[in-house]
Amino acid sequence: MDCHPEAGASQDNCEARDCIWSPPPDQQVLQKATPWCYMKPGIGYISGPSTGSITYGPIADVNQKLVYFRVAIWFISTQVITLQKNSGPRNPWGDDIAQIHYKTQTFGKTANVKLFVGGRYEPPVDLPLNPSVQSGQTDNVFYFVVKRKSTGRRLFDTSIGGLIFSDKFLQLATYLPSDTMYGWGENGHQTIKHDFSNYTTWGMLARDEPPNYSFVDTKNLYVTTAPGPALIYRTIGGNLDLYFFPGPTPEEVVQQYLALIGTPLLPSYWSLGYQLSRYGYKDLADMVSIINRNIEAGIPLETNWSALGDFVKELHSKNMRNILIFDPAIEVDYDSFRRGMAAASYLKSGARFIEWERPDQDLYPMAKDTKIMLGVVWPDRHVAFPDFLDPTNVTTNWWIQEFVDFQKQVDKSIILFIERVDQLQSADRRRFAYRDSLLILIDTPWYYNSADHPNDAPLMCPTGTTDAEWDMPAYKTHAVYNFGQNLYGWSESRATRLAQHAATGKRGAVISRSTFPSSGRYAGHWLGDNSATWNDLRAATNEELCLRWQQMGAFHPFMRNHNTIGATPQDPARWPSVTKATIKANLFRYYYLPYLYSLHFAAAMNGGTVVRPVFFEFPTDVETQNLGHQFMWGSAVLIAPVVDQDDWYSLFDYNYGQWFAHGYQEFPAPWTSLIPVFVRVRNAAEGFLFWDDGETIVDSFTTYNYFQWSFRYQSDDEAAFLSINTIRNATLTVPTLDVIEIFNYHYNPDFTSFTLNGQKINVNVQTSYYNPFKKILYISTKNFLDLTVNGIRNLSWKHADVSEKRRIRNDLI
Repeated sequence: MDCHPEAGASQDNCEARDCIWSPPPDQQVLQKATPWCYMKPGIGYISGPSTGSITYGPIADVNQKLVYFRVAIWFISTQVITLQKNSGPRNPWGDDIAQIHYKTQTFGKTANVKLFVGGRYEPPVDLPLNPSVQSGQTDNVFYFVVKRKSTGRRLFDTSIGGLIFSDKFLQLATYLPSDTMYGWGENGHQTIKHDFSNYTTWGMLARDEPPNYSFVDTKNLYVTTAPGPALIYRTIGGNLDLYFFPGPTPEEVVQQYLALIGTPLLPSYWSLGYQLSRYGYKDLADMVSIINRNIEAGIPLETNWSALGDFVKELHSKNMRNILIFDPAIEVDYDSFRRGMAAASYLKSGARFIEWERPDQDLYPMAKDTKIMLGVVWPDRHVAFPDFLDPTNVTTNWWIQEFVDFQKQVDKSIILFIERVDQLQSADRRRFAYRDSLLILIDTPWYYNSADHPNDAPLMCPTGTTDAEWDMPAYKTHAVYNFGQNLYGWSESRATRLAQHAATGKRGAVISRSTFPSSGRYAGHWLGDNSATWNDLRAATNEELCLRWQQMGAFHPFMRNHNTIGATPQDPARWPSVTKATIKANLFRYYYLPYLYSLHFAAAMNGGTVVRPVFFEFPTDVETQNLGHQFMWGSAVLIAPVVDQDDWYSLFDYNYGQWFAHGYQEFPAPWTSLIPVFVRVRNAAEGFLFWDDGETIVDSFTTYNYFQWSFRYQSDDEAAFLSINTIRNATLTVPTLDVIEIFNYHYNPDFTSFTLNGQKINVNVQTSYYNPFKKILYISTKNFLDLTVNGIRNLSWKHADVSEKRRIRNDLI
């Protein structure tokens, strides 16, 4: 465990931390990046008496050196043990807290393990918490193990030691049962599965650049993946609160996680359409020109970003949407700031803004003699950040009213608002270096000497004072923020969702770059400003690269082409080849949008994934465990984007077409074709469809007005059968089901033999057909099936000729 993670390690300052100095013989960095300065063994705590209660069978002997207890997974149960600091090596980054507590409890199948000290800051997040653990002590060091009850396999084993708990540094380490580990979002991963052959440290914190958080801690958190395989968690405050979701399938893990934190919101139907955006249009004429050339090229386009004035009305006349961007940075001489500070008629007291230690602001009259922390973002002068965690809700109410008032000033057909949560102190993106064990500022903030922004003084804590610890803590981190920093995006998303509903009365769209567990209840998430490179496409712009991005982007839930300031245009209408590829990809997406929307609907109701890795569906196939360049829509559709400069794609096929051999296959992927898309082959197919008006606010699915149907298809050597069951009816207008496509259909159908619930039904043979080469049956008849009818409808038909059917199958074989 690295004892000197910052630069400048030496034998003297390593041993001054009571750690071991052991560089490689040739003084070269090892391939595995093994730390040269690492902690001594024996760091940790010893267990004291247990308190609290446990619902099911504690098995313990406190007189023995090894103490165990088990927790039944179907009961809510609690066990608390007091831990005392042992006599082992000290913590290099602060005084160890002498006494901490270890608590376990379960919620349904989910196990919760918490190491804590009472009174320390914890995230004020209202998780729903909808509905086996073991601990012990060895070699005078407390540890705990989380085992799978059915097999006894150790999933999380902290017997590796190294538990540290001080005021501003916490550490927890564990062995892992295998190297098939995924995640740590907001980091660039070139492979979907982690590489445990090296020591790699991943940051998880809220900042206006990667990385972000992924742990129930609102401060900076780092995790190191190490050979073993092993994990080392490090953070600079709070408590350690871990949840374990047993699955056993990956999809069940996600469902259990969402049961705990809350399911994601249902997006507006239109928000799944194609969106075009950029930061840095030259002027309004430039924006109008680029948007219009894409419309004139025939590219299906739903939404533009950030237009105002008459151009908004023009967009609406074309049945398009307009998205506005709102930042939480309020210039402190704006009227909106004044309204927030004032006791306005609709507020009992002023709104609250993020503060720092002392009331020493004197730059602006309205912020004078306050503790309000000033920062720099997009406005020309300093800004304040609303405190959305204000328990009085005054700040949220002020935020809502600002949106309502703004809505009255713009075209009322604008029906959505969007937030881009650029983190607190966007200005504080400075580069630092370590020199002689000191943190030195080596350049200026991002906006300095920019024609687009004045050189406002950035926020920084002066060195040589007690404030210096905020920029230079004992344990140096990528960004020094505390307490609610990682909660800011979450809290603003919650307030903005309420504001958007109040201002428009419709579902709209809210997305945020910064998130926290349960943010999905209020907002969508976007990945941030990834670059348009081949490397980023696998995890600039020329014609082929833009074409491949457009083809792949058509299968992302949030489908937006976004460009940055100063870059050459990359809208698809710039190149004829990209225009054609985008039209083809977008029309495919729009054609199957009911399927994508139904996946979102199911996730919002019950939890689960919309887009998922291939290993979610084939978890026992080791070939899928690091297959990151293919992904799935639900359980039935596999997408294979082209991520290299090549017209072919090497696809690992899982009998997605039974006529292919199991294993890697080569498929053509020319510019002029859709990227490879496969439908899963099964003996019987099942599915579902949801239908609503696409924009009404969903307060509760129990009372919400929507349709739901289930579908089941199967066939035998003589006939085919499609059953449609109305699960839930609604008071909505629904078009008739006029087109049915059946893939991997091996028969010539008899179009004269169709019956519905035993009664003959006519099929239009002029518009219906069977393609024996693609094995697709296409049934198209106007006003074919009425989906508003209650009950089950059974559609069946016969194959035209059994001998012909057998000939087709023999040809396939």
